[in-house]
Amino acid sequence: MKRMNLKFWLLTFLIFIVAAINVFGDGFVIPVIPPHRPVPPGIKYLDIIYHKVNVEINNQVAVTEIDQEFKNPFSFEIEGTYLFPIPEGASISEFAMWVGNKRVTGEILEADKARKIYEDIVRQMKDPALLEYVGRNMFKARIYPIPARGRKRVELKYEEVLKYDFGLMRYEYPLDTERFSNSPLEEVVIIVKLKTSQPIINIYSPTHPIEVKKIDATTAEISYEAKNLKPDKNFVLYYSVSDSDFGVSMLDYRGFNEDGFFMMMVAPGKVKEDTKINPKNITFILDTSGSMAGKKIEQAKNALKFCLNSLNKEDKFNVINFSSNVYLFQEQLIGVNKESISEALEYVDGLKARGGTDINNALKKGLDFFGKNSNRPNYIVFITDGEPTVGVTENIEIIKNIKKANNNKVRIFAFGVGYNLNTILLDKLGKDNYGLADYITPDENIEIKISNFYAKISDPLLSDVKLKIAGIKTYDIYPGQVSDIFAGSQLIIVGRYKGSGTKEVTLEGKRSGIKISYQFDVTFDQKSKKHKYIPRLWAIRKIGYLLEEIKLNGENKELVEEITRLGKKYGIVTPYTSFLITEEEKKEVAERMADGNRFGGTYDSSAPSPAPQAMPNVIHKSKMSDESGKDAVTISQSNAAYQNAINSISNEEMERIGIVTIENVDDKTFYLQNGVWNDSTYEQTMKKKKIKYLSDEYFKLLKDKPVLTNYIHISNNMIVVYKNVAYEIYD
Repeated sequence: MKRMNLKFWLLTFLIFIVAAINVFGDGFVIPVIPPHRPVPPGIKYLDIIYHKVNVEINNQVAVTEIDQEFKNPFSFEIEGTYLFPIPEGASISEFAMWVGNKRVTGEILEADKARKIYEDIVRQMKDPALLEYVGRNMFKARIYPIPARGRKRVELKYEEVLKYDFGLMRYEYPLDTERFSNSPLEEVVIIVKLKTSQPIINIYSPTHPIEVKKIDATTAEISYEAKNLKPDKNFVLYYSVSDSDFGVSMLDYRGFNEDGFFMMMVAPGKVKEDTKINPKNITFILDTSGSMAGKKIEQAKNALKFCLNSLNKEDKFNVINFSSNVYLFQEQLIGVNKESISEALEYVDGLKARGGTDINNALKKGLDFFGKNSNRPNYIVFITDGEPTVGVTENIEIIKNIKKANNNKVRIFAFGVGYNLNTILLDKLGKDNYGLADYITPDENIEIKISNFYAKISDPLLSDVKLKIAGIKTYDIYPGQVSDIFAGSQLIIVGRYKGSGTKEVTLEGKRSGIKISYQFDVTFDQKSKKHKYIPRLWAIRKIGYLLEEIKLNGENKELVEEITRLGKKYGIVTPYTSFLITEEEKKEVAERMADGNRFGGTYDSSAPSPAPQAMPNVIHKSKMSDESGKDAVTISQSNAAYQNAINSISNEEMERIGIVTIENVDDKTFYLQNGVWNDSTYEQTMKKKKIKYLSDEYFKLLKDKPVLTNYIHISNNMIVVYKNVAYEIYD
């Protein structure tokens, strides 16, 4: 196979994989076959030897750690592309690869810099893997080399906030590997450790036989284990906690010398049977353009009929369908009765798919139905499978037009069907108009997805919701716009705060046109260290907001710099930061540069050479013991050739290559550069104090500022910031 044909095949295959990632499930490796190498028939992926998953769920925050090992079935060395999906809103916090018996952790860099390093090192036959942001819910790691008949072990860690749904929390792990391993897996293990603040009522999995061990009323351990099989479905776990009245709960975190972070969860209890249903106004808008023809239009029509049959007696509704033109079932909203529903169902049955897509006029016409003086909540359920092709087609113009026309706070819930979609437009239409956007992939059932969604919004418990916090300054709150609260739903709000103390939170809204308010006391701590994950969750939400701004309005320097700053500070993968893994650490490169036989003579600093590397697993104290680091230092001091080679690597060269490794410790992030761990908040303009490692002054510092003991164990060469003072520890 010629190189060009190989590249074309691989590119085509990768596009197919990315397009179908929701079908494919968990991580797998696509081999990149060298030219002129024979490929046995039927082998498309690397064998998965084992798959182990450890999950810790604390209330609704889930931390998932994955351990997989792959086998190269070929008789020659290959490169691999490791693809894996993660849940919406989740963030990867760690990626690692095993080289022999050594675990090499990830580094976080600007994406362009990481990519350049990867390309340079691959050319020199090193062993790196690059994890980079590649799009919605999708990450990619490039791994090289994977030895002939050899194995490669990969570890991954991500965090997410689980959704609250009718009293249930749902955790899902993608385990579908049936078509991605040439032979059965030797072992599959999933362990879930669950801790809640309320008593656990029930735990069950509709997909796998699980063993549940109840530790106490609020703690449980769930396990699933199987051998010699090919998993064919995702692992789903539900758990429920005891119902309570409508309430607000809050978690917070506050480090030293900074404002606090909080996550507030707002959820209703179980709705009483005698509670009067809140009547609503709703218009269903269905795309009937030519691209909806076939299975899609039939499923969408069935979903729409389910929604019509589920309307409450006091609701008012209408149906719009659109293609190149806009068509109305009725000229205005009408009441729900046997005759009106029957006529609407007959109208939907007669819909055909043909023509273009006029999104702008369809939505504007839908908004015209809602009066200014209505005390009811107003909804539009909008279903489309394409991009605007008729009338106004520019994103910004459509978004401005709809926002301007939406004078009555109509909630727009947009459903995108398939992959040929304008997600930027649909996301913004939902967020700017008090609703949301969701997507239905080709393998999903439109009818089931929309029907399930409608079942949730059919009973709004509170509309026009406002959340007020008295007596304390809050800012940088996400989402910035609070939506309605439905039966079985939950709002999750993250933000920053200044001050402390027990404050009153007021939740206001309307039900059946009547204003209702609830008051709750929550405490903002002055020194809260319990929930260390809150700052990262806040940063994830803020980065998401900034990325939405870039998607809509294009890149600008300030937004990119802020995303990069947050990504580096909190160790979050974004389109502008990446994880880079390098197998050859600085000490190993130094050894090789000192090896005259390997490089054909003594080391010449002016000659091309393998890129020098930092030492992530030698000084990475969270994963490696202190002794390991000391042993590495001892070796470096005892080998003259090795030491000379290290000395030959200049600081300028390190800066040019831009190599750093990352270490998250509590609420701080440190980067290793030139042998020094730097606090991510350190700035050159800060006042700096130099303190010798293990000196009297060093121990006095720890005594006077005990909070530094949380960080200072990382290394004997580091810079840590406390109250705007940078303490430089040196050996």
